Amino acid sequence: MVDRVSAPRGVLATAVLAALVTAGALVGAFLLRQHPSPPQAAGASTDAGGCHASNCRTIASTTIGSDTIDLLANRDGTIGSLRVRSTGQAPSSRTSSGQTPTGQGTGLSQTSPNTSTLEVPITGQGATLTAQSLVCDPGNTPACLVRGNSSQGTIGQIYLRRSTGWSASGNPYVSDGGYLGLFDVDGDNTSDVITVQRYCPGAGDGCTSQHVFAKVFSLIGKELGCTETVSEPKWLPGWPNVSPSESELHTCS
Repeated sequence: MVDRVSAPRGVLATAVLAALVTAGALVGAFLLRQHPSPPQAAGASTDAGGCHASNCRTIASTTIGSDTIDLLANRDGTIGSLRVRSTGQAPSSRTSSGQTPTGQGTGLSQTSPNTSTLEVPITGQGATLTAQSLVCDPGNTPACLVRGNSSQGTIGQIYLRRSTGWSASGNPYVSDGGYLGLFDVDGDNTSDVITVQRYCPGAGDGCTSQHVFAKVFSLIGKELGCTETVSEPKWLPGWPNVSPSESELHTCS
């Protein structure tokens, strides 16, 4: 009779351990396949407006007090966001030169302790952003207007600087008469919103008349009045930077 030769206990233990490790790896791979991990973003995160650091660049920039405001957009100007870099100090009031010039170059997300990013919702309504899209004014209530042209006309969103920081204010404005801007109409050191509208009584959305008038709103959307209707935009006060005085406004009909 031939005696059976038993394997050493150490060899058996190693074989069992190897089998368990292999089985565990197979189970883990199966579970990963059923519940894959979300992909990791490369670089900065995408904000609510869809403007990612890799596909957007600064197209306009300005400074109000200690705040630097950058308008970011993709190559086509169809996606954008507003980035605010701040030291946390209160902005200074407007100087005698009026609005703060911009250079080339409704939700809120924090990107660093002193930087926040706000949505630019007008791109979702078809507006295209350019280097002329950002207009800001320090004033008693610091304000910025982000505007862009679309098939509806010029669309713009107001952003205000409050004690808690910058945020979008109200709904976007639409101008079908070729101008949307900021100007202090009543001399209270706070900008007002100037929209130019075509005058076509009863024409609805099909208005193509050259007759236009300026309609003025406060920064919080209160209607302040309208100018007289003129035969061409060039006859509006201050054209091409429309700037009516308070005395030139009357109740809008």
